[in-house]
Amino acid sequence: MALPMTQLLRAAKLRAGGQLTQIVTCNPKSLEDALVKQFQQLGEALGVTEVGEAMAQQHYSRLQQLKEQDRVFVDSNGRKAKVLMVEWLEPLFLGTEGWMREIVEATWWRTWRMGEKWTWWSWHYPATGYSVMAAYILTERQVCCGNGCRHCPYGHANVKDPSRRKNALAGNVFLQPRRRSRGFAKGSPGGQKLWPEGADAGSDAQNDLVVMFWSGGKDSFLALGALYESYAVEQKPMPRVVLLTTIDPKTNVVPIQDIPSQTIAAEAEALELPLCLVAVGLGDEYTAALRNALRDIPEQMKRTKKSSKSPEQNGTTPSVSALVFGDLHLDDISIQQCTPTVKKTVLQY
Repeated sequence: MALPMTQLLRAAKLRAGGQLTQIVTCNPKSLEDALVKQFQQLGEALGVTEVGEAMAQQHYSRLQQLKEQDRVFVDSNGRKAKVLMVEWLEPLFLGTEGWMREIVEATWWRTWRMGEKWTWWSWHYPATGYSVMAAYILTERQVCCGNGCRHCPYGHANVKDPSRRKNALAGNVFLQPRRRSRGFAKGSPGGQKLWPEGADAGSDAQNDLVVMFWSGGKDSFLALGALYESYAVEQKPMPRVVLLTTIDPKTNVVPIQDIPSQTIAAEAEALELPLCLVAVGLGDEYTAALRNALRDIPEQMKRTKKSSKSPEQNGTTPSVSALVFGDLHLDDISIQQCTPTVKKTVLQY
């Protein structure tokens, strides 16, 4: 015999100790329902309204941020990607509406930029079926291979064909020379072509770490030669020189000098010296960008030598002993203001 609903509710109430169980049904129809209203509803039902509201506002803020980033990405690239979303196969449901579709619309552009953020070696690009090398592994290699990699962080510095140079420099990057002259070890200080005759190569522990501000012209070249001459005169081991060049990320050229980053990379390659490219134009951000680069260079140099060293040796990070400039008009600039950790500043040539 079927019992009336009132009797069933009374029996359930007695079994639960006099209190009925409250059932809260959540059936979100939109992404805002799922991420905002649902938390407000649950917070109210559980007696923690403030907690539910705080979580709702946190998710709402993140959702609006994603939508704005989507808008900016579309404005800068001129189009959206075509996305096929199959939510169910049996029965087939393509998700043409509802909050699952909204998720794709709000976050598709993040998939587009996967290779820039991932710490994986590569990822599969569905449009071509090929594996795409991620920016992380390209940065770890400290070499631009010249093949026009999709996520090349070096601004395609070694890509010879101008029509294939698509990437602009993003952030600070560190490039090692791809090859060494015969007779010189890969981990040698580099720059041997400009060393005076009979110069002492020394060892890692003896080599000063010197940062050479390199603008790509004759003054920089003559200053580098003068630096090596000064070490030879003092009978000191040749320094371990790192070239540093600022590149305007909007144009991929040296500010004011208008020398392409590809030319700078080719000069560093010819000199067999490591190169730090700093993505910054003219303006207020210049000093901060240089400070960050100078702090990063010692750690980058430490990474290049760890393959053949003991753990104890690997733990020692070299410090920048001097900065070298090839421009005569820098006498009135307070370099120490932006490089407080450098022991001395040397003005050459």
